Amino acid sequence: MGENTASSRRSLQEINNRVEGERTLQVITPIFVLAVNEFKQDSGGTIRIIGLLQQLVNLDRPIYLLSNASGEQLLRFPKEIQHIHINHIFGREEKRKFQGRLGVFPNFLMKRWYNDFLMKFKTISKTFALETHDILTCEYLDNSLGYFLKSNGLIKGYVNDLHGVATLEFKFQAQFEKKLVRKTSFWLKYLVSDLLDAKVCNHAKGMIYASESMKSFFQKTYPTLENTPSVILPYLLSDGFDQVAIDKELLANLGEKFEIGQEDKVILFAGGFKQTGGIQDLVTAFENVYLSNKDIKLILIGDGPTFKAVQEQVENSPAKNNIYLVGRTPYHHLRTYQELADILVCPDRQNVYSELIIHVKYLDALASGKLVINGSFASVMEINQEEKLSLTFKPSNIDSLTSALTKALHYQETLSKKYEGNLNYVRQHLTYASQTKSFQSLSNLLA
Repeated sequence: MGENTASSRRSLQEINNRVEGERTLQVITPIFVLAVNEFKQDSGGTIRIIGLLQQLVNLDRPIYLLSNASGEQLLRFPKEIQHIHINHIFGREEKRKFQGRLGVFPNFLMKRWYNDFLMKFKTISKTFALETHDILTCEYLDNSLGYFLKSNGLIKGYVNDLHGVATLEFKFQAQFEKKLVRKTSFWLKYLVSDLLDAKVCNHAKGMIYASESMKSFFQKTYPTLENTPSVILPYLLSDGFDQVAIDKELLANLGEKFEIGQEDKVILFAGGFKQTGGIQDLVTAFENVYLSNKDIKLILIGDGPTFKAVQEQVENSPAKNNIYLVGRTPYHHLRTYQELADILVCPDRQNVYSELIIHVKYLDALASGKLVINGSFASVMEINQEEKLSLTFKPSNIDSLTSALTKALHYQETLSKKYEGNLNYVRQHLTYASQTKSFQSLSNLLA
């Protein structure tokens, strides 16, 4: 009996030693992230990518970033990131042409047209044996490239991080465009983008959705995705979002530039100027309030397709002397502009995409500690029940937006006390660092 027990113990010890040895010899699989961005300008996409990288390095796996970043831009990434320079920049026109062609034409033509890019990437693929690895693709162009690279055997597969829904944007523009030529153009873009999304989504190894609503939308649109592994990872804020210092010199200069007096109240918008953005609605609502309150200022930060239309609207506005179009501004200056403001507004019009996800500009606004007004989209109301974080208005309803602005101005002191805990809420619930389980699921997906 004793001999059998001793023998069993020796056998168990031998097994444990062998298993431990196998663990020691086990190779840790790296994670490859494709983001062809140059990272020279801040956008929702670059904020998202940097936020992901900050958490991926905590997974105890080597992280390789394939991008066009260089020089000081590399300092924006966590020091643990190993960078692979792609050395092929897609300009705006080349990007559109590539994605349009990829949606419509077969691979043998794409190989002929983009052979230079394939040859460059082939060198990278051979060096890092990417044909044996699945990669994470970050933005819309990256998703498309993931499909293209897999089709040509240069990567094993790809996991899409869905940032934006081009089909919804083009469909919205087509529905509201009055000129026939432009309307037709938007419908054609919608059809081509749908063909592209079908190819890219149906061949992906995995998907990252920003919400359950987005997951449901894509699975209904492309039914094969019901069988594709996925992770839910909302658009959130990166580490250190609350450590950006207010530039006191810039703050003073802005106060003088915009002629802000002690009695003035400042309303701020910062984001993209597009059809769904609602900036024109905000200008109209501001004009409505201005009729009875001249001590208000409106500052508009950003640019985009509707910038000129907003510019013309402002030039013809009775409140034009109190409205300031700033244009594109460095992201690290946003906190200083927020400090200048009393009320931050996210005026998006009714659209399907905003029902699916929470925009980063809303999170940035909440983190400022100032009063925030946002449309009552289903995505937002999931965290803003009974207006516990911000005031709301009915999207695309200018009267409703006017009422929200009036309420914020009239009850500013009371509402500021109500929302004084917003910053702590954001720290605890609305950062990538709070999504530990989702990142572990993503790691498993990229194993």
